[in-house]
Amino acid sequence: MTVVVDGLRVELGGRPVLRDVSMVAEAGAITVLVGPNGSGKSTLLAAIAGDLPAASGSIRIADLDAAALSPGDAARIRAVLSQHHGVAFDYPAREVVALGRHAWRDGESAAQRDAIAHAALVDTEAEAYAEQGVLSLSGGERSRVQLARVLAQDAGVLLLDEPTAALDLRHQDAALRLARDVASHGGTVVLVLHDLDAALAVADAVVLLEAGRVRRAGTPDDIDEEVLTQVYRHPVEIVEHPRSGRRMVVPLRTGAGAPRAGREAFDAR
Repeated sequence: MTVVVDGLRVELGGRPVLRDVSMVAEAGAITVLVGPNGSGKSTLLAAIAGDLPAASGSIRIADLDAAALSPGDAARIRAVLSQHHGVAFDYPAREVVALGRHAWRDGESAAQRDAIAHAALVDTEAEAYAEQGVLSLSGGERSRVQLARVLAQDAGVLLLDEPTAALDLRHQDAALRLARDVASHGGTVVLVLHDLDAALAVADAVVLLEAGRVRRAGTPDDIDEEVLTQVYRHPVEIVEHPRSGRRMVVPLRTGAGAPRAGREAFDAR
C-alpha cells in the first residue's frame, strides 16, 4: 500500500505547520521522517494517520483518498503508534493489545483474537506482563505493549511516532527489527525518529523536514553531513563504522564547553 502525500498543507490554530509537503512511502520499505523539534515530523505522521485534516493538498493510500476512508476501513489499512499513548484505565496488557483487533472483530473468533494478541506480546517481549494492569508498568514496558497493539492490528500501513523513545538499547533494536519484518512482508512502514544514526541505519528512504517543509528526500546516502548540520544547526559528522562499514551519524558534542551567558549571570549573583 503506497502512501502518496502531494502538496500537503496543515494548519494548527490558523498557523501553517506543514507547507507544500510531498513525499512517497513505498510498500515493502521503511520511510523515516527526521528533522529538529518543531519541523513537522509528528504533524506529517498524524496527517497520514487521519488525525489532522489537510488545509490543502492530498494523501492517498493504495490510490484511495485517505480523507474519505471510513473509520473501519482506516483501521484495517493503517495502524498508528502515537507519541502519547496513555491508557485511562488499568486494563491488563493483553486486553490493550487485543484492542488492535477491533477492526477485524466480525471475521474472527475470540480465540483467534487472543492468539494474535499473544503472538504480538511475544514479539515485543512483553508477554511476561500480559495479565498486569498497564498503569503498573514502566514507561518502556507500556511502550512495548502499545507496539504490540499496533502489530496485532495487522494493517498494511504501519505509522510509528518515536517508537524507540522510552526503550533501552536492546528493545530499541528489537522495535526497529519488528518494523523491518513488517516491511519485508510487504507492509508500508513510516517512522518518526530523533536518533539520526538509527534513522539512517534502518531507513530505505529518508524525508528530512525543516520548518514544515521537505528539505531533502531520498535514500540514506542522499543525506549528507552538510545538510544535517544546516538543518539541525549543530555540527554533525558521518563516518564509517570500523567493523561493519556502515555510515554512522555522529553529532559533535559541545555540552562541555563554555557556560551559557545566563548561567554566568546566575553564578555572579
